[in-house]
Amino acid sequence: VNSLVMQIDRSLGIQLHPTSLPGGRLGPEAFAFVDWLAAAGARWWQILPLNPPDEFGSPYASASAFAAWSGLLCEPDNAVPRSEAQAFAARHAGWIEDWEAFAGGDALAAQVRFDREWQALRAYALRRGVRIIGDVPIYVAVDGCDHRAHPELFQPVDEIVAGAPPDDLSDDGQLWGNPLYDWDANAADGYRWWIARMRRALELADVFRIDHFRGFAGYWAVPATEETARNGRWEPGPGAALFRAAELELGPLPVIAEDLGVITPDVVALRDELGFPGM
Repeated sequence: VNSLVMQIDRSLGIQLHPTSLPGGRLGPEAFAFVDWLAAAGARWWQILPLNPPDEFGSPYASASAFAAWSGLLCEPDNAVPRSEAQAFAARHAGWIEDWEAFAGGDALAAQVRFDREWQALRAYALRRGVRIIGDVPIYVAVDGCDHRAHPELFQPVDEIVAGAPPDDLSDDGQLWGNPLYDWDANAADGYRWWIARMRRALELADVFRIDHFRGFAGYWAVPATEETARNGRWEPGPGAALFRAAELELGPLPVIAEDLGVITPDVVALRDELGFPGM
């Protein structure tokens, strides 16, 4: 297990998304928050996903699993030289063209600006002894950039969608409606999309939490015609195979497994097999 993850069990940290800073953006207030964390002896800053939020303001059904949200920028109009844009595009060739085609306009320049501001903040936090815990939602948005660019990696949303089973919080369960992965297709492709996603997560944070980790052991699949999640069914996830494939390219994964909700023995076994701490 990555030593950074092991340190979390013995450290103080605070969860605060940048939108909850006084101005809701990066810049001076974010640097001041890092100073406050350091002064308090906190070693970790946990954030929510940095991806563009949906129409309800949630980043958990984002239009992109890779792009960062330009709404967090402190200086959204700063100039971006062509050379800098080209360098960024070369480093992120696996997803930036898809995002440009989806978002249009200033999409590439906005990602360059975000990279400038975020990496400056991360470097400052590191100097102050504060590391970042990121967040990776398991699912993407219907008809979002990733769903459009890689339809072969998902099950048809007119047949089956994501959700959660009935529990103490809801007799009807939760009908999320996200596209479900075709795990056989992902495996046949060597889990390339997921590996790229984890690589991107590690560009933005020191450690990342995977939201709804239980879906990798078994996920709740709901027929698209249903009005609630009651009549869903459990289907097997990819298990450890996805993470082992990622480890071959990325090395030991500094992952925290979100293990809330309906946690069955297979989820605990998968988490423990991979050596991921829960949260």
